[in-house]
Amino acid sequence: METTLSIKNPDFWFKPIEHFQQNWALIDSTSDNCMVYFIGDKSGLLNKLEFSSSKEAVKALQRNGFHRYSEDKKARNLIIPPRAPFRHKLNSAASIYSTGWCYC
Repeated sequence: METTLSIKNPDFWFKPIEHFQQNWALIDSTSDNCMVYFIGDKSGLLNKLEFSSSKEAVKALQRNGFHRYSEDKKARNLIIPPRAPFRHKLNSAASIYSTGWCYC
Protein backbone atom coordinates (compact mmCIF):
# COMPACT_ATOMS: atom_id res chain seq x y z
CA MET A 1 0.00 0.00 0.00
CA GLU A 2 1.30 3.45 -0.87
CA THR A 3 0.57 6.74 0.88
CA THR A 4 1.39 10.32 -0.03
CA LEU A 5 3.47 12.54 2.23
CA SER A 6 2.43 16.13 2.80
CA ILE A 7 5.62 18.15 3.31
CA LYS A 8 5.09 21.88 3.63
CA ASN A 9 8.66 23.18 3.30
CA PRO A 10 9.95 23.21 -0.31
CA ASP A 11 13.53 24.12 0.70
CA PHE A 12 15.50 21.15 -0.65
CA TRP A 13 18.86 19.88 0.56
CA PHE A 14 20.81 17.41 -1.59
CA LYS A 15 23.69 14.99 -1.30
CA PRO A 16 25.43 13.73 -4.44
CA ILE A 17 25.72 9.94 -4.36
CA GLU A 18 27.13 8.63 -7.67
CA HIS A 19 26.36 8.39 -11.37
CA PHE A 20 24.23 11.58 -11.36
CA GLN A 21 22.14 10.30 -8.46
CA GLN A 22 21.26 12.44 -5.44
CA ASN A 23 19.52 11.92 -2.17
CA TRP A 24 17.29 14.79 -1.18
CA ALA A 25 16.13 16.08 2.20
CA LEU A 26 13.27 18.32 3.26
CA ILE A 27 12.93 19.74 6.77
CA ASP A 28 9.36 19.91 8.03
CA SER A 29 8.90 21.67 11.37
CA THR A 30 5.92 21.92 13.67
CA SER A 31 5.62 23.52 17.08
CA ASP A 32 6.37 20.12 18.65
CA ASN A 33 9.21 18.69 16.56
CA CYS A 34 11.26 18.80 13.41
CA MET A 35 11.24 15.94 10.91
CA VAL A 36 13.72 15.49 8.08
CA TYR A 37 12.37 13.46 5.16
CA PHE A 38 14.93 11.85 2.86
CA ILE A 39 13.64 11.44 -0.67
CA GLY A 40 15.09 9.75 -3.74
CA ASP A 41 15.30 11.21 -7.24
CA LYS A 42 11.98 9.53 -8.15
CA SER A 43 10.03 11.09 -5.24
CA GLY A 44 10.01 8.01 -3.00
CA LEU A 45 10.68 8.25 0.73
CA LEU A 46 14.05 6.76 1.69
CA ASN A 47 13.91 7.46 5.41
CA LYS A 48 13.01 10.08 8.01
CA LEU A 49 14.64 11.35 11.19
CA GLU A 50 13.29 13.51 14.00
CA PHE A 51 15.26 16.39 15.50
CA SER A 52 14.60 18.77 18.38
CA SER A 53 14.78 21.85 16.12
CA SER A 54 15.35 23.02 12.55
CA LYS A 55 18.73 24.37 13.62
CA GLU A 56 19.83 20.91 14.79
CA ALA A 57 18.50 19.33 11.59
CA VAL A 58 20.47 21.78 9.42
CA LYS A 59 23.67 21.11 11.39
CA ALA A 60 23.23 17.35 10.99
CA LEU A 61 22.56 17.65 7.25
CA GLN A 62 25.68 19.77 6.77
CA ARG A 63 27.86 17.39 8.82
CA ASN A 64 26.66 14.53 6.64
CA GLY A 65 27.44 16.04 3.24
CA PHE A 66 24.13 17.68 2.32
CA HIS A 67 24.04 21.07 0.60
CA ARG A 68 21.19 23.57 0.40
CA TYR A 69 19.91 23.45 -3.17
CA SER A 70 18.83 27.11 -3.27
CA GLU A 71 22.37 28.23 -2.38
CA ASP A 72 24.17 26.12 -5.00
CA LYS A 73 23.98 27.78 -8.43
CA LYS A 74 25.95 25.01 -10.13
CA ALA A 75 23.61 22.34 -8.78
CA ARG A 76 20.53 24.31 -9.85
CA ASN A 77 21.92 24.32 -13.42
CA LEU A 78 22.63 20.58 -13.43
CA ILE A 79 20.02 18.77 -11.33
CA ILE A 80 16.32 19.07 -10.59
CA PRO A 81 14.76 18.12 -7.24
CA PRO A 82 12.09 15.42 -7.11
CA ARG A 83 8.52 16.55 -7.51
CA ALA A 84 5.55 16.13 -5.23
CA PRO A 85 3.62 14.08 -4.48
CA PHE A 86 6.20 12.27 -2.40
CA ARG A 87 5.39 8.58 -1.99
CA HIS A 88 5.80 6.24 0.91
CA LYS A 89 5.21 2.52 0.62
CA LEU A 90 4.13 1.42 4.07
CA ASN A 91 6.79 -0.65 5.86
CA SER A 92 9.21 -0.30 2.97
CA ALA A 93 11.31 2.79 3.71
CA ALA A 94 14.96 1.85 3.79
CA SER A 95 16.75 2.85 6.96
CA ILE A 96 19.63 4.36 4.99
CA TYR A 97 19.99 7.35 7.29
CA SER A 98 18.58 6.21 10.62
CA THR A 99 21.06 3.30 10.83
CA GLY A 100 24.21 5.05 9.59
CA TRP A 101 23.60 8.68 10.42
CA CYS A 102 26.47 10.63 11.93
CA TYR A 103 25.43 13.16 14.58
CA CYS A 104 29.05 14.03 15.36
